[in-house]
Amino acid sequence: MSYKKTIKKGLRHDIKDREILDIISDEINLTIITMLRAEPTYVRKIAQQLGMKESHVSDRLRKMEKAGLVSSSWKRVGNKNVKLYYPMLDRLEINFTPMGFVIRGKDIESEIIIPHKLLENMIPIVTSFIGRRAELELIRSWKGPIIIWGMPGIGKTTLVAKFIWDSGLENKTFWYNCKEIDTFQYFVNKLATFLFLKGYRTLPDYIIAGVKDSSILIDIAVGEIINNNILLVLDNFDLCKDDSIKLLVNQLIEKGESLFVISRKQIKNLYKSYSIHLQGMSEEEVKEFLAIKCNKSFNNASTYVSKLDGNPLGLYFLCISKATENEGLLVKSFKEWLIMELRKMLTSEHMKILEHLSVFDSPINLDSLRRLTRIKGLINYLRELENMSLIESYGENYWLSNTLKDIIYDNSSSQEELHKKAAHYYLKLLDPFSTLKAVYHFIKAGEEEEALSLVKYLPRLANAGLLEKVNELFKDVIEEELSPYGRIKSKYFKGLYLHLSGKINESLSIFEDIEGVIRSAKDWETYAQLLYFLCSSYIVINNYDKAKQVCEQGMKIYGKRNSIWFSRMATLMAEVYEEMGQLDNSLDLLQRALDSIDELDIENRAPILHQMAIVLYRKGDLKKSRILAENALEIFRKMHNLFGLGHCEWGIASMLIEEGDPILAMEYYNKAIEDLARCMRFGHLMVCLSERSVLNLRLGNIEKAREDMEKVESLMGKKIQGPLLQGVALRGMGIYVAEVEKNIGKGISYLMKSLELIDDLVIDEKALTLWALGLLELKSGMKDQGLAHLKEAEKILREVGWETRAIELKKAINAAINDDLNNLYPKTARSYL
Repeated sequence: MSYKKTIKKGLRHDIKDREILDIISDEINLTIITMLRAEPTYVRKIAQQLGMKESHVSDRLRKMEKAGLVSSSWKRVGNKNVKLYYPMLDRLEINFTPMGFVIRGKDIESEIIIPHKLLENMIPIVTSFIGRRAELELIRSWKGPIIIWGMPGIGKTTLVAKFIWDSGLENKTFWYNCKEIDTFQYFVNKLATFLFLKGYRTLPDYIIAGVKDSSILIDIAVGEIINNNILLVLDNFDLCKDDSIKLLVNQLIEKGESLFVISRKQIKNLYKSYSIHLQGMSEEEVKEFLAIKCNKSFNNASTYVSKLDGNPLGLYFLCISKATENEGLLVKSFKEWLIMELRKMLTSEHMKILEHLSVFDSPINLDSLRRLTRIKGLINYLRELENMSLIESYGENYWLSNTLKDIIYDNSSSQEELHKKAAHYYLKLLDPFSTLKAVYHFIKAGEEEEALSLVKYLPRLANAGLLEKVNELFKDVIEEELSPYGRIKSKYFKGLYLHLSGKINESLSIFEDIEGVIRSAKDWETYAQLLYFLCSSYIVINNYDKAKQVCEQGMKIYGKRNSIWFSRMATLMAEVYEEMGQLDNSLDLLQRALDSIDELDIENRAPILHQMAIVLYRKGDLKKSRILAENALEIFRKMHNLFGLGHCEWGIASMLIEEGDPILAMEYYNKAIEDLARCMRFGHLMVCLSERSVLNLRLGNIEKAREDMEKVESLMGKKIQGPLLQGVALRGMGIYVAEVEKNIGKGISYLMKSLELIDDLVIDEKALTLWALGLLELKSGMKDQGLAHLKEAEKILREVGWETRAIELKKAINAAINDDLNNLYPKTARSYL
């Protein structure tokens, strides 16, 4: 079914506007809307990023605005008035995911997915097959994993493809061409796309929900492959450096599943698999090949077996070349001879096309190839190359076979220029994998400083699971060969890499060292990001004075520039004030951040509204807190942002407990858990289930509390959460085992472990754990220890401005001192999660 028909089927019948259907079934329009979701922008900037004419972009935006999918307003940017465009998310939410575009909306019965095409992973077409009959029979008879290895052009790929087509397995085969910069995330996204197109949804759902834990994805991928009888083929496996891909392959081999590993080198450490070393064709097979393929006579077959090692690719070029048997031309090496023959056969335009294709590891569309080569009459040259079987195509997308690609590339005299063009090509694409490829090609082109200019995208690459792969690429950069500012950018990369790796103190030292230099260079975009992460680092280590100083500096600079960085700095500063207990200052800053964002930019406004609601909740102003939280909830609902919905519903549930309405709170907990489960935020889901379990205890729903806690234990076992979420969940488990299993000692043990995990991460969460621990200690007769923990908790709550909780805790302390066990648990004591 075509994408357009798929979308039409997903739209309800009361949507009559055909324009929406036409717009959202066009991948360029989807890309533009995705860009607007990241940041409201203007026509010229979009045109530059996509490599399109401004008039074409403007025309598309005009149609989208007419259909109600975007809106616009005139704004002052720099010294010019420009029309900024914003996505209108009340009708549709269009997300760019690693697997493809995901469309949700109030007029769509269920989410619609428009997957990326799998052009670079198509099963090769076998037009003729000569020889290799013994090997083919061996493959047919073997049930299990097979490794086929041998020199380039020897026929490994053709042999496996022939088996697949003959066996009718083409619809069940996922063919993956391994590449030098492969990552597990890229591989698993392609596998998910393939599975989705075949109607299997488990792995695709995890990818769309943003799950990046490789151990979880490997388990799911292996299960999907086995349960659905998918044949996995990994071509050029010798290029694969990613350990997670290798682990997945090893797991399939351990289970004895049928799969093919194709390699130019012998693969070691893949046990329990059958290995075939494919060598040159025999003399009889060469004779058969020459008789079928050649229009000219080559009588001495043994010569060509010897000189070309029986290589089918070499024999093919012998047939289509201008060579004759009398030339005695086979004195050079196979590759040298092949290039020499290509240059005899082809024009300079043909060779230019081949050289440009040789640097890409995925198909290139016709328009991009035109811009790269600037060859007049390109389509005619492409047809001629296709007729000679030198390139392959699908629609208007073209690529070289891997064997020919390596030979062409190795003999190109302009490799650096080709890499530079490839880098700029990938820069125009939006996904993080393309950004990674741009970094790779800039480094290959010797343009290390251009690669370092992309460091600003490192957080996005880290979110896609590509952090270590980027770090590997930059290991090849020699700092001494960089300019003075290039060395500073290299240091900044190291600092940002350390920060995103969780090594905060090490990153902080680098950030502090280079902050003044980057400011002096007036590299304001890099400087803004540096200040943001510098401030975040100070917050993590609880150095609020330094964090405040950095945020104030950033707000001063970027407030003048009318930049989105002002609101980002302001929200960080608000977090500092919140941690310091200065809740009024926090609210003032959040209001300023909100005022700096255009009212049409609802996506950036919603999180600030939610943050304001939480601060008001801590102040005890439950009425205003609920109003703002409901406003944020409505925006998240319009955006179809499942995580935003779940997080907001969860906060409202906590407010309702404080208001003394546990029944309505339970309804919000139920909604929150449903939404967090749908978007697969398992760490947050685990904590929310833990809280609902405690609320069920309060309401006397012991069986439901037990069910929730079993789910918490299951999620805890998957190790998918950080220490903070794990600590909060353990707090709930401690209360549960003490209240339900009547095992106070075990409950105290859980709470001590919770305290160990939470300590020095979030101070108010530490206070809540101390509160719960103190109450259980009092119950077990450890009065002095219990009182000490309750008093420490009260002190912390007052320091962070959480007066309502501090007052409630003070009542518990007084009750404990007077041995008044009836008042030890005030009316909301069970909400101390």
